[in-house]
Amino acid sequence: MNKYLQEAMSEYEQKIESGEPFYMDASTLMDIEELYEKAGRMYDAERLMRFAERLHPDNEDVLVVKAYREKDKGNWQQALNIIHGIANQESRNVQLFYAEKEVASGLLDKAEQRINDCLPATMTEESYDWYLDLGELFLDYGFQHRALKYLAQIPQQYQFAGRVKELMADAYFQLQEYDKSIDKANQLIDLDPYNATSWAQLADIQQKKQLYAESVQSCDYALAIDSNNIKAMGLKVFSLFAQQRDDEAMKWCTKYMKQAPNDYTLRMYMGERLCSIGNTHDSLKILQEALRLCPIECPDRIRLITDISYALICNEQYDEAEEMLISTCQLGNSICDILLQLGNSYLDLHLNQKAIKTFEKVLSHPQANEQAIASIAQYLVQANCFKEAENIWYHIAKRPPSIGGSIINAYAAWGMYQLKDKDLLLANLKVAIPSFIGIIVQLFGSTLQTYNISEIILKIEQEFN
Repeated sequence: MNKYLQEAMSEYEQKIESGEPFYMDASTLMDIEELYEKAGRMYDAERLMRFAERLHPDNEDVLVVKAYREKDKGNWQQALNIIHGIANQESRNVQLFYAEKEVASGLLDKAEQRINDCLPATMTEESYDWYLDLGELFLDYGFQHRALKYLAQIPQQYQFAGRVKELMADAYFQLQEYDKSIDKANQLIDLDPYNATSWAQLADIQQKKQLYAESVQSCDYALAIDSNNIKAMGLKVFSLFAQQRDDEAMKWCTKYMKQAPNDYTLRMYMGERLCSIGNTHDSLKILQEALRLCPIECPDRIRLITDISYALICNEQYDEAEEMLISTCQLGNSICDILLQLGNSYLDLHLNQKAIKTFEKVLSHPQANEQAIASIAQYLVQANCFKEAENIWYHIAKRPPSIGGSIINAYAAWGMYQLKDKDLLLANLKVAIPSFIGIIVQLFGSTLQTYNISEIILKIEQEFN
């Protein structure tokens, strides 16, 4: 933040709190509003907009910001109504808003034509501002190639060359062309070696390339410039964990969490890491905190609930684990899938009896389908769980065969082989062979020391006779 804007912000906050009348020009107010938005100070931004609208009701800068605020809420029509009301419809702000409407609708050529129609016959330094805005607009909506088309045409000596390189690095990053992205990020750093944001951007790209040591080094440069750079701090934690430098990562993670009290992501990764090294008690606390911070609609919520359930099982809180997993029904998860996941977690921890009881709940559920039953059989085979789960295996083996057979019959045949029930073994084998020879050979081959289906059947008959 430059000194002038910092002083203006202090003056605004002092005057607005005192309640005394004062004047401030519209462009300065909108700069302060942008700072509030970036800092997440939404109440302050809203209050400033109310003040600016009273002071400058017809000012274009104020009306454009007001329109974008409506657009960001999804109120496109209200936003367009505001833009239509601006006197100078040919202004850059107005034309860029219309271009965004077209890009948002997928009308990319139309947006390009609109901006090109605004350009002079001979390009000047200022003319490239349009290219920068259009490139940023395309990138915002995920059209990276279109963005690069315009950004690459901007001259090297352009006054905002740093911003151009930053956007190009981001575009290549999104396209997963990481070498090109690193090249642009390095060019950006060459322009300003003391920009912590640029170093953090480079660290982000290096991490995606799994250059973890280099990423840590770039984070250290960023943090040397700005010790409170949240992005660099978070990236350093990820890269340290990736190198299994757990003690360092934990220290930085603790520091990060103090700086970012509302961020669930690193809490989630720290909790998972603690769980993976056996510290499930501390892991549980951190994962629960991450869950509280994770928005209900966020896809990571299911991941966190699964992590917490596993940690609860490790801490012998079995009922709580089941209750936690079942809560994901609210997010559309099938109750059978949830119970299957719980049962498999029990098997992973050698809690076979609990797994068996959970699988029995699945089998008795009206929504249990062939896929769920096949999953139970597969999990039990993987865990080498037969005698303990005898009732489940007989339930599976005695199921009426489906037309064309089922993979369930292949698993059931193997289960009956383990339980020494020849009749059910051969009955299931007969149903499974036409469609699932590969699975049968995989299940029986190693034990019977042959991978020929005829020899497998012959050896089974000899063994039971």
